[in-house]
Amino acid sequence: MTMSRIRLYDFLSLLNDLVCLLCYLSLYGSYPMLFVSIQILHGFKNQVGDDNWKQFSQQFPAALRERLAAGYGV
Repeated sequence: MTMSRIRLYDFLSLLNDLVCLLCYLSLYGSYPMLFVSIQILHGFKNQVGDDNWKQFSQQFPAALRERLAAGYGV
């Protein structure tokens, strides 16, 4: 599963923003929205499948990939 560079950049920006939002929500206790946001991430991963997700996530910057794996299990 490959994406054009522009689409990949847009998706990476979205993921980075979502991780920042998740950090903010966890700090300030908005747990229902935090739960929904994490479910969106897991839903996307489940939709594309584990093998495709691994290939796709290898294109992420290392810091983002590590934050998603360590903090949110994706």
